[in-house]
Amino acid sequence: MRVKLSRRLILERALALADAEGLRAVTMRRLGAELGVEAMSLYHHVPNKDALLDGLVELMLEEARVVPPRSDWREHLTAHAHALRAAGHAHPRVMQLFATRVVQSPAWAGAVEDTLGVLLAAGLEPQEAVHLYRLHATFVTGYVLWELRQADAPGLATYLDQLDPAAHPATHALAGTLEATDPDQEFALGIEVLLAARLGR
Repeated sequence: MRVKLSRRLILERALALADAEGLRAVTMRRLGAELGVEAMSLYHHVPNKDALLDGLVELMLEEARVVPPRSDWREHLTAHAHALRAAGHAHPRVMQLFATRVVQSPAWAGAVEDTLGVLLAAGLEPQEAVHLYRLHATFVTGYVLWELRQADAPGLATYLDQLDPAAHPATHALAGTLEATDPDQEFALGIEVLLAARLGR
């Protein structure tokens, strides 16, 4: 039976392909073969490769949305931070797009609207709401990208072997702590510090 194409179906198949084989595997020809249709028929739903990549980001961000938004703005941002981190680890290839391209379609629209809406409803001033939204998004995406990069990096012992203890005494002194730090606890601490600061208040 011929599959009924839709933008959603194409993006979901592309996301599964990216997770399994990486972004290089996500081509219109490969997606057409996966769906049992001619590649050209996909362009009626996804006009080009950029739109396809933006759609992958959109699906990942949709997965991380906190629905319904929490009434307490700190609870909402905390929940969204952990959800976005989980989505980033579930779809690491798509997460890498945050560091390599500017999203052209409104892929961020839902998450942005949710966050700004919660902050404004809490009575924050417009500029403060924008600052908090941007700082929150930057910390979460930056931390997750760092985690994903560290997963492919050489071990700490290899790194320390390249450092002269006399020139880097603090690094060597904290080697055990650096290696033993729990990233889950560290991430939670980062969110807590960010939200507690509330622009110095």
